[in-house]
Amino acid sequence: MSLLSPEARTALASGRVETANLVELDFSFGIERYWTGVTPLTFEGETWSPVGQLGKLSPLESSQDLRANGLELAISIPFQNGEPVPRFQNVKPNEYKGRRARVILAFFKDGFAEVVHTLERRYFMDVLEYHIDPKASAELSLKIESELMAGGKRSVKRWTDAQQRDDYPGDRAFQFLSYLASGVEVKWGTEGAFYR
Repeated sequence: MSLLSPEARTALASGRVETANLVELDFSFGIERYWTGVTPLTFEGETWSPVGQLGKLSPLESSQDLRANGLELAISIPFQNGEPVPRFQNVKPNEYKGRRARVILAFFKDGFAEVVHTLERRYFMDVLEYHIDPKASAELSLKIESELMAGGKRSVKRWTDAQQRDDYPGDRAFQFLSYLASGVEVKWGTEGAFYR
Protein backbone atom coordinates (compact mmCIF):
# COMPACT_ATOMS: atom_id res chain seq x y z
CA MET A 1 0.00 0.00 0.00
CA SER A 2 1.42 3.38 -1.01
CA LEU A 3 1.35 6.47 1.18
CA LEU A 4 0.56 8.54 -1.92
CA SER A 5 -2.69 8.66 -3.84
CA PRO A 6 -2.66 7.82 -7.58
CA GLU A 7 -3.14 11.56 -8.34
CA ALA A 8 -0.13 12.44 -6.20
CA ARG A 9 2.04 9.76 -7.83
CA THR A 10 1.02 11.00 -11.31
CA ALA A 11 1.75 14.62 -10.35
CA LEU A 12 5.12 13.65 -8.86
CA ALA A 13 6.03 11.72 -11.99
CA SER A 14 5.29 14.81 -14.11
CA GLY A 15 7.75 16.83 -12.00
CA ARG A 16 5.32 19.72 -11.38
CA VAL A 17 4.62 19.45 -7.67
CA GLU A 18 5.34 21.85 -4.82
CA THR A 19 5.37 20.78 -1.18
CA ALA A 20 4.54 22.80 1.90
CA ASN A 21 4.06 22.24 5.61
CA LEU A 22 0.88 23.40 7.34
CA VAL A 23 0.61 23.64 11.13
CA GLU A 24 -2.62 24.04 13.12
CA LEU A 25 -2.36 24.85 16.85
CA ASP A 26 -5.42 24.68 19.09
CA PHE A 27 -4.91 27.26 21.86
CA SER A 28 -7.65 27.94 24.42
CA PHE A 29 -8.03 31.45 22.99
CA GLY A 30 -8.44 30.22 19.40
CA ILE A 31 -6.90 28.13 16.64
CA GLU A 32 -3.72 29.41 14.95
CA ARG A 33 -2.91 28.22 11.43
CA TYR A 34 0.41 28.71 9.64
CA TRP A 35 2.01 27.41 6.47
CA THR A 36 5.43 27.68 4.82
CA GLY A 37 4.26 29.77 1.84
CA VAL A 38 4.61 33.51 1.28
CA THR A 39 0.96 34.49 0.76
CA PRO A 40 -2.19 33.54 2.72
CA LEU A 41 -3.53 30.10 1.78
CA THR A 42 -7.15 28.95 1.79
CA PHE A 43 -7.27 25.24 2.64
CA GLU A 44 -10.13 23.22 4.18
CA GLY A 45 -12.22 26.40 4.21
CA GLU A 46 -9.77 28.18 6.54
CA THR A 47 -7.09 30.82 5.97
CA TRP A 48 -3.52 29.83 6.85
CA SER A 49 -1.05 32.61 7.64
CA PRO A 50 2.21 32.56 5.66
CA VAL A 51 5.56 32.31 7.45
CA GLY A 52 7.77 31.62 4.40
CA GLN A 53 11.39 31.16 5.42
CA LEU A 54 10.59 32.43 8.93
CA GLY A 55 9.15 29.06 9.95
CA LYS A 56 11.14 25.95 10.85
CA LEU A 57 9.89 22.44 11.47
CA SER A 58 12.02 19.50 12.59
CA PRO A 59 11.84 16.44 10.28
CA LEU A 60 8.65 14.41 10.38
CA GLU A 61 8.92 10.73 11.27
CA SER A 62 9.48 8.63 8.19
CA SER A 63 7.46 5.53 9.03
CA GLN A 64 4.05 4.38 10.17
CA ASP A 65 5.34 2.33 13.10
CA LEU A 66 4.53 3.01 16.73
CA ARG A 67 7.51 5.12 17.69
CA ALA A 68 7.16 7.92 20.21
CA ASN A 69 8.16 10.85 18.00
CA GLY A 70 7.90 14.54 18.64
CA LEU A 71 8.55 17.70 16.64
CA GLU A 72 9.91 21.16 17.26
CA LEU A 73 8.37 24.20 15.59
CA ALA A 74 9.86 27.67 15.40
CA ILE A 75 8.02 30.63 13.88
CA SER A 76 9.26 34.20 13.62
CA ILE A 77 6.19 36.42 13.76
CA PRO A 78 6.67 39.99 12.48
CA PHE A 79 5.43 42.75 14.78
CA GLN A 80 1.96 44.08 14.06
CA ASN A 81 1.87 47.89 13.95
CA GLY A 82 5.35 48.00 15.49
CA GLU A 83 4.28 45.93 18.53
CA PRO A 84 4.73 42.26 19.45
CA VAL A 85 1.77 39.96 18.87
CA PRO A 86 -0.13 40.29 22.17
CA ARG A 87 -1.83 36.88 22.20
CA PHE A 88 1.48 35.05 22.67
CA GLN A 89 3.19 37.33 25.21
CA ASN A 90 1.70 35.88 28.39
CA VAL A 91 0.47 32.46 27.29
CA LYS A 92 0.00 30.21 30.31
CA PRO A 93 0.57 26.42 30.24
CA ASN A 94 -3.14 25.73 30.76
CA GLU A 95 -3.82 27.60 27.47
CA TYR A 96 -1.75 25.20 25.34
CA LYS A 97 -0.25 22.23 27.25
CA GLY A 98 -1.81 18.95 26.16
CA ARG A 99 -3.96 20.67 23.53
CA ARG A 100 -4.12 19.50 19.91
CA ALA A 101 -1.57 20.29 17.22
CA ARG A 102 -1.83 19.12 13.64
CA VAL A 103 0.98 19.01 11.07
CA ILE A 104 0.18 18.49 7.39
CA LEU A 105 2.65 17.84 4.58
CA ALA A 106 0.76 18.95 1.47
CA PHE A 107 1.55 18.37 -2.20
CA PHE A 108 0.34 21.13 -4.52
CA LYS A 109 0.21 21.65 -8.26
CA ASP A 110 -0.36 24.73 -10.42
CA GLY A 111 1.63 27.06 -8.13
CA PHE A 112 -0.09 26.11 -4.85
CA ALA A 113 -3.51 26.49 -6.46
CA GLU A 114 -4.63 22.88 -6.02
CA VAL A 115 -3.88 20.34 -3.30
CA VAL A 116 -2.96 16.98 -4.80
CA HIS A 117 -2.34 14.97 -1.63
CA THR A 118 -1.78 15.45 2.10
CA LEU A 119 -0.02 13.48 4.83
CA GLU A 120 -1.36 14.44 8.23
CA ARG A 121 0.00 13.81 11.73
CA ARG A 122 -1.66 14.72 15.03
CA TYR A 123 0.23 15.78 18.12
CA PHE A 124 -0.18 17.48 21.49
CA MET A 125 1.48 20.75 22.49
CA ASP A 126 4.02 20.39 25.28
CA VAL A 127 6.43 23.32 25.82
CA LEU A 128 6.04 26.83 24.41
CA GLU A 129 8.57 29.65 24.56
CA TYR A 130 8.07 33.18 23.28
CA HIS A 131 11.00 35.54 22.78
CA ILE A 132 10.86 39.13 21.57
CA ASP A 133 13.60 40.20 19.17
CA PRO A 134 14.14 43.97 19.18
CA LYS A 135 14.55 43.82 15.38
CA ALA A 136 10.78 43.94 14.87
CA SER A 137 9.89 40.27 15.24
CA ALA A 138 9.10 37.73 17.90
CA GLU A 139 9.98 34.03 17.93
CA LEU A 140 7.50 31.38 18.95
CA SER A 141 9.17 28.07 19.76
CA LEU A 142 6.98 25.05 20.43
CA LYS A 143 7.65 21.39 21.19
CA ILE A 144 4.87 19.03 20.26
CA GLU A 145 4.66 15.35 21.07
CA SER A 146 2.91 12.29 19.72
CA GLU A 147 0.16 10.53 21.63
CA LEU A 148 2.63 7.81 22.66
CA MET A 149 5.03 10.38 24.09
CA ALA A 150 2.23 12.18 25.94
CA GLY A 151 0.81 8.92 27.30
CA GLY A 152 4.21 7.64 28.40
CA LYS A 153 5.02 10.66 30.54
CA ARG A 154 4.65 10.53 34.26
CA SER A 155 2.28 13.14 35.50
CA VAL A 156 3.45 14.50 38.83
CA LYS A 157 0.99 16.63 40.74
CA ARG A 158 2.02 18.40 43.89
CA TRP A 159 -0.68 19.54 46.29
CA THR A 160 0.64 23.09 46.61
CA ASP A 161 -0.88 26.52 46.33
CA ALA A 162 1.24 27.27 43.23
CA GLN A 163 0.14 24.03 41.49
CA GLN A 164 -3.51 24.70 42.32
CA ARG A 165 -3.34 28.27 40.97
CA ASP A 166 -1.60 27.00 37.82
CA ASP A 167 -4.38 24.48 37.18
CA TYR A 168 -7.24 26.73 38.35
CA PRO A 169 -6.38 30.46 38.24
CA GLY A 170 -7.96 32.36 41.10
CA ASP A 171 -8.53 29.26 43.26
CA ARG A 172 -7.13 29.88 46.78
CA ALA A 173 -8.07 26.51 48.32
CA PHE A 174 -4.46 25.68 49.23
CA GLN A 175 -3.38 29.20 50.15
CA PHE A 176 -2.59 28.33 53.78
CA LEU A 177 -1.58 24.70 53.27
CA SER A 178 2.15 25.32 53.78
CA TYR A 179 1.41 27.31 56.95
CA LEU A 180 -0.72 24.50 58.36
CA ALA A 181 1.95 21.91 57.48
CA SER A 182 4.75 23.94 59.10
CA GLY A 183 4.04 22.55 62.60
CA VAL A 184 2.88 25.85 64.09
CA GLU A 185 0.13 25.71 66.71
CA VAL A 186 -3.18 26.90 65.34
CA LYS A 187 -6.24 27.80 67.43
CA TRP A 188 -9.49 26.74 65.83
CA GLY A 189 -12.20 29.38 66.46
CA THR A 190 -12.29 31.94 69.29
CA GLU A 191 -12.71 29.36 72.07
CA GLY A 192 -11.32 26.36 70.25
CA ALA A 193 -8.39 24.13 71.13
CA PHE A 194 -4.88 24.45 69.77
CA TYR A 195 -3.64 21.70 67.49
CA ARG A 196 -0.51 20.88 65.51
